Amino acid sequence: ERDKWLRTARILMLDVLNPPIYPDLELDANRRVEVMECLSADAVRLPAVFAYAYYQSQAVPHHPQMGRGDVIAEVVSACHTKGFKVIPYFPALQAKLSLLKLWGHESDWPALHKDGTPILLPHGTGKANADIVVLCPHSGARKAAREYVREAVSNYDVDAVYFDGPVTVIGAYADGFCHCSRCRGAFAQEEGTAPPENDRYDWEDPLSMRHCLWQRQDGVNM
Repeated sequence: ERDKWLRTARILMLDVLNPPIYPDLELDANRRVEVMECLSADAVRLPAVFAYAYYQSQAVPHHPQMGRGDVIAEVVSACHTKGFKVIPYFPALQAKLSLLKLWGHESDWPALHKDGTPILLPHGTGKANADIVVLCPHSGARKAAREYVREAVSNYDVDAVYFDGPVTVIGAYADGFCHCSRCRGAFAQEEGTAPPENDRYDWEDPLSMRHCLWQRQDGVNM
């Protein structure tokens, strides 16, 4: 089976908000392979996109410290030489609000509370992730995600992919659900009734549960 290795893989995880990715991009692919060997790891998960692209993308702005380099290509080359697997990370409907300005979508992509303010992730504390927002599942972010995922997996010999989310499919985690006109309209059209008026899910309310299940399926469809 092609995916049999995933069942026993020992994966080194390089997080997008920790060194050597953040605050400065200082990733040395050969050094990562040495660390993997020391840890008896046989696969690595690293970011392909998180507002910035860590490869030579045509769909997403490149990380400013990457220059003409290509993190994904360098890691794939170094790892595959040793027989290690590479798993690129893609955020699904989450991004730093400050970096959405690079795309010009800081106002139309975030999911919104009932009062119109962006929905922040509950773990969004500290300097690194204080402004990480949930993205609206019916905004242009949905199409953009498909484009950059398709681009990366088509152009690089990666072994699997990791999707972080979509986080909006569980309101308890996203601390709310999107109240924009697109999302309200989609629910009303597909379910034949208006969405909940409360800002966050009420787990004792049948309509909240119905909306949560609808949103979960919408995330699967994405």
